Amino acid sequence: MEITGVPYQGFEIYPRPQQRADTGRWTTRTDILRIDTIRRYDASNAFATPEEATLRSIDFGRRIIDGRIPGLSVLDLP
Repeated sequence: MEITGVPYQGFEIYPRPQQRADTGRWTTRTDILRIDTIRRYDASNAFATPEEATLRSIDFGRRIIDGRIPGLSVLDLP
């Protein structure tokens, strides 16, 4: 499955769902890119399908960019 960036407020969000070996469930891993700097964010949530994890990863990235997740920020990205 080709994963492309999702533009959002001057950033690109790249969902990178990862399947857990122990449970077979999918976790949210999200890369956020601005200009030429990329930052990876992981969450402990797990989902049954890669499609659901992808959608949740995009939402996770938007919430980080919006400043709605305490302790996670993109303020230091150029």
